[in-house]
Amino acid sequence: MNKKQITETDLKERLTQQEARVADLKGDQVEAILNGTKFDTAALRDGESDVEATRAALAEFRRREEARIADEAEAAAAVSDQERRQSHARQVRDLAQAREDAISDMEAAMRGAARAYARAEEARRGLMGALTTAGAGVTHELQPRAQETRLAACTAAVLKPALGQNYFGGMVLRSGFINEDTSWLLGEKPVAAEIERQVAVILGGVEEEA
Repeated sequence: MNKKQITETDLKERLTQQEARVADLKGDQVEAILNGTKFDTAALRDGESDVEATRAALAEFRRREEARIADEAEAAAAVSDQERRQSHARQVRDLAQAREDAISDMEAAMRGAARAYARAEEARRGLMGALTTAGAGVTHELQPRAQETRLAACTAAVLKPALGQNYFGGMVLRSGFINEDTSWLLGEKPVAAEIERQVAVILGGVEEEA
């Protein structure tokens, strides 16, 4: 059977009873003196000794309880600090992963853009060759520098809002009057119209096959 754990309330009640008992004994001692009778002081001494012992026990109980509370508070603070550090560590790692994922997405997009540009440039060269072979005129807009300038401006228009500035590292972004939401093919319409005029020249009135 587990022994009952004594509480501060138990000690206070015991002290109250002992102090009342000592008070009664002192009253009896006074009566004995007044009546000229004998009084057994042993009981009084024992009672006073019990009071002192219980007071000491109560003080020690309170000291231990304060120490226990302080230890628990310190342990809780240590756990709280540990949880805070763990939370910060998770946040840092999550953000680091998000940054790497974004860079990976950017790399994939840029590599895709590079491949698409290579196809556009190959098609431009083939188009100029075909127009020249057919004896048609080659518009200035199909020259390498012209197409490169237009696509660079379109690229700048997309990047500038995200960067909030006109440069990206050592790259200066010149978008001109192109808006980020403007379709890149919109700027190619004059080129497409000129190509159609040259196709008409090549056909020379000959109807195209369906």
